[in-house]
Amino acid sequence: RFKIDNNIPKIVLKKIQTQWIKNYFLNKRGTHMIVCKKRQKVLGFLLFIKSKNHMIIDLIAVSKNQQKKGLGKNMINYAINKFFNGSAKITVGTQSKNKNFVNFYKKLGFKVSKIHAIFHYINLKKKY
Repeated sequence: RFKIDNNIPKIVLKKIQTQWIKNYFLNKRGTHMIVCKKRQKVLGFLLFIKSKNHMIIDLIAVSKNQQKKGLGKNMINYAINKFFNGSAKITVGTQSKNKNFVNFYKKLGFKVSKIHAIFHYINLKKKY
């Protein structure tokens, strides 16, 4: 979601994304991760939070050259079948300006249930 803010330098964006993923391995964020690989190359991943029959998609990413091939959908379906016996309430958040993800989720049948405004402060004066 930070990608759509042109005021955030690419190096800062990369650090935010890297830390987000690191936090999973530090047990600070998410409970499960699905990784899609082909010939030892990561094509995408799904980071989510599981509680009972509820799945919160925290972060999903598919490499640019693999997008629109069904990997995102397949990772979500795999998680539902593997961890929720085929049925789960799913919550996901994305920026309304992020048309690619809004369309992705709509195509999968997701519906808008709530709209929130979330603001992040990033100290751009800090040297990265």
